Amino acid sequence: MGGAYVLSGPSFFSSRLVGAQSTDELLREYAAKDTDSDGLPDWQESLYSTDPNVADTDGDGISDGEAARTGILTTQRFLTNTGDGPVSVDTIPGMTAAPGTLTEEFSRSFFEAYMANWQGTPLTKEQQDALIQRLLGEFSQKAGTKLSSNYTAAAVRVGSTDTLSYAGAVEAVIRQYEVAADEAHPITLAHEFIENSDDSAQPKLERLSASYQRIASGLVSVTVPASLADEHLSLIRAFDTLAKATESLASYEEDPLAVLGGLALLQPSSKEVVIAMKGIAAEILVTGAPAAGTPGAIIVTVAAAAPDL
Repeated sequence: MGGAYVLSGPSFFSSRLVGAQSTDELLREYAAKDTDSDGLPDWQESLYSTDPNVADTDGDGISDGEAARTGILTTQRFLTNTGDGPVSVDTIPGMTAAPGTLTEEFSRSFFEAYMANWQGTPLTKEQQDALIQRLLGEFSQKAGTKLSSNYTAAAVRVGSTDTLSYAGAVEAVIRQYEVAADEAHPITLAHEFIENSDDSAQPKLERLSASYQRIASGLVSVTVPASLADEHLSLIRAFDTLAKATESLASYEEDPLAVLGGLALLQPSSKEVVIAMKGIAAEILVTGAPAAGTPGAIIVTVAAAAPDL
């Protein structure tokens, strides 16, 4: 897993990085999560507007999973709810994804693509899976784009300051917004919330997201030496993206498909932070290693302890 790591939160100054295989495991768990054990994963329930907490949403004696596999659920809902008007996803009863979410957009696209491919005969399970996978590829990319940082070079305040003063300011910002140790690990929290249905993990994810966002905002106010402008922009963008990615994990119930984008961004954003820290540390060390407790010492220590990426 060379180069694949996820930061363990703003308290990473005093902790270690988490192996990114944990992210891959969580993604597999998320994809397979089936709260009502009806054979239809939670994230797919949104495609059919069924209830992820009720195995037989319409009470017809057939589980939602079996109905989806045989085409009964989809066809019945399309046939019995369209009336004489145009076919619309809004006419389907059941759970509806929150407005404006990626999941809602995906559900509509799935519905429209299904109807475009349906010639009076339900699509087979294989055809439905192929359709889902094709759309999922498109929406994973959309999720990543939606969650990525919008900060540009204009956010970097280049000015007359020395490297050590700058490093001390960066350390102060990150220290200011540290979170409690049990709230510093996004992968662990996401696992508890998504896989184990531990609702107490949700506010922790929200606080961690807010911490990342405050760090990004705080870094914008730091005066940066011209030689470190690129590294500083990387820090701002990475923490901003981590904030959005972590928030998407906390919003799992409202927008489950956004989780795909959030999980995909945790690793590269964490890597971006580490690379930026190593760049800053290299410039600090040009004039010698700072003494413990002085500006720049923490960054140098973190950079030295981080893996080679």
